[in-house]
Amino acid sequence: MRKKIKPLGLELLELLTKPLLFFIPVVFMVFVQFVPYTNFYILELDLYIHRYGCGILLAIFYVIYTYLMGKIEDLYEDYSRALAVYLLPVSFVLLGIFAQYHFKTALVLLGLCILTTVSFCVLLECAKKRMPENQRKKLANKSFQKHISGCTLGFLVKAYNIILLPAALIGGYCFVTQMPLARPSIGEANLAVFETDADGENFKIEYMEQFSGLSEAEWQNLNCGEKITILQKLVNLETTCLNINPVKIASRRLNMSALGEYANEGSLIYIDYKFLATAKADECIRVICHEVRHAYQFYVVEMLDWDNEQVQRGYFYREARRWKNEMENYASGDDDFDKYYQQAMEVDARDYAVKASEFYMDYIDSK
Repeated sequence: MRKKIKPLGLELLELLTKPLLFFIPVVFMVFVQFVPYTNFYILELDLYIHRYGCGILLAIFYVIYTYLMGKIEDLYEDYSRALAVYLLPVSFVLLGIFAQYHFKTALVLLGLCILTTVSFCVLLECAKKRMPENQRKKLANKSFQKHISGCTLGFLVKAYNIILLPAALIGGYCFVTQMPLARPSIGEANLAVFETDADGENFKIEYMEQFSGLSEAEWQNLNCGEKITILQKLVNLETTCLNINPVKIASRRLNMSALGEYANEGSLIYIDYKFLATAKADECIRVICHEVRHAYQFYVVEMLDWDNEQVQRGYFYREARRWKNEMENYASGDDDFDKYYQQAMEVDARDYAVKASEFYMDYIDSK
């Protein structure tokens, strides 16, 4: 059979880019780990992995993947197969990111990959059994076996990339834009309680019965990842009661004077990881409620129509106007602590945090 001749331009392009394919997953892994503050959280599994844990797992995954794929020599001879091999780790990482937003869909796509593998292997075995005896003898040849293995695995790798492509694109978009995670679903009974109770206290009590770990005895036995998981549930509850967009929580090293921090871009609450590791449950709850209140303040300011004269001058909106002005001219505690402490948005957040944390701790102590 005659060898298919490629256009000179395409052949030259493959020749120049093939040595660089190895760097596609490497650069992507580095980007995922170091550019944003990446923490892995799947609500359905109650699973949280800190960014450093993510980095270690990504490194282990890629080393094992590269080692296993490197054993099949023929896999890298064809350019399209080599490209698919180097893109697959990226696709699986993006599938993991996608799973944080659409867990069930991610499971379906993973199931399709497994089904494709099983189906292809069954068809391959059936084809081998139907082969004439003289052709079946070729399968005993080691070089021919390597060639078959390379072609088989190359086909599967391409198939995986095609199956995972929608999830990879959506996961990549969510990752780049730092899209907030979806709010957890709340049953009709819970919503009914919330709608009939102005303060939402009955709703909070009913929701809190679904998780534990906030009593001091339990809290001290938890690691930071487990604490983050519990605090994320608390944040989900608070954002639901305040009727604002979902907010994610993560831990990282903050400035010396800061215990918590709210980043409106990305809807993220950061809690200092040293404080998280050593502080009591009520102290962490107070910090989280304080930062959630900041999320509420930003939500109010962003939702109002500032061209409306009533919003600009009305008595009812006076607090929102103060928040907006302070957001535009925010005084940091590192620069002027007294000015920072006396800002309307900080006073409001402290008052809310004290009341909310006292409510939670009273409920926990009463159990």
